[in-house]
Amino acid sequence: MMSLNRGPSSWLVRVVSSFLFLALNLACGRSEPSSEVQSEGSRHVLALMMAGNNSCHSAAGKPQSPLGAGVYRNFSALVQKLREGHGIELDFVASCFTMTSKIFITHSDDLSQVEQVAEDQVLPFIRKFRAPEEVSRTILVGHSYGGWLSMKTALGLVPLADTPPAMTLVTIDAISKVNCRVTAPRGCNKPPTDISEGEYLELSRRSEPWLNFFERRSRVVHGSAIPIASRNVEIAAGHSDIDNHPEVWAQIEEAVAGVHRSDAADQ
Repeated sequence: MMSLNRGPSSWLVRVVSSFLFLALNLACGRSEPSSEVQSEGSRHVLALMMAGNNSCHSAAGKPQSPLGAGVYRNFSALVQKLREGHGIELDFVASCFTMTSKIFITHSDDLSQVEQVAEDQVLPFIRKFRAPEEVSRTILVGHSYGGWLSMKTALGLVPLADTPPAMTLVTIDAISKVNCRVTAPRGCNKPPTDISEGEYLELSRRSEPWLNFFERRSRVVHGSAIPIASRNVEIAAGHSDIDNHPEVWAQIEEAVAGVHRSDAADQ
């Protein structure tokens, strides 16, 4: 009989204790651990879009803007899909090159503010926008000269902190601004040779994954396979429109969503 009497009493104690524990958590401003971890992780993803040569065009009242680049339409659609379809809240920086290789850049906190910067000012701009300790993963997407700039930027991100953020690198028909010029057309159909073998190894080591898209339909200006990349994909397009090919963006979305799930599982 005594055991029968203890059963309901123990159950009641457990229920009351549970309510008290929940009330204390709410009073202290705490939420459930799982949602807190997911929210914290979603605030620390930084995406960088780097459009190619002569990609700056008028947009939002600015005569030269990354928002006017053709690739921005697909990039902004990717950002929306990652936010709404995969629960990834991310900030972003977008840049473009003019015909004379000037760089214009903006960020997601205020897209109306567009600045012209030199190549060596791109990293300081990114650092000012988001400090290294605020970023858990950096997603770099670059086309043509922008593909070269994305690799240079990724290399520069390394010394930002003792433990740099994880990176996902996407190069789309990348060509070097240094090696591909009117006076040096032979450098316009190969991976950037001003990036050393050691730097390529470093990019491969830090990128999870590194997707490299290229085409060979354009006779003079086109990228090529980069053997050390995680994945090389040849696209049936030309140099001027490969950055808007749907297969490219579908694979980018799949890759970014995959590493986000992996990052969330590791937290």
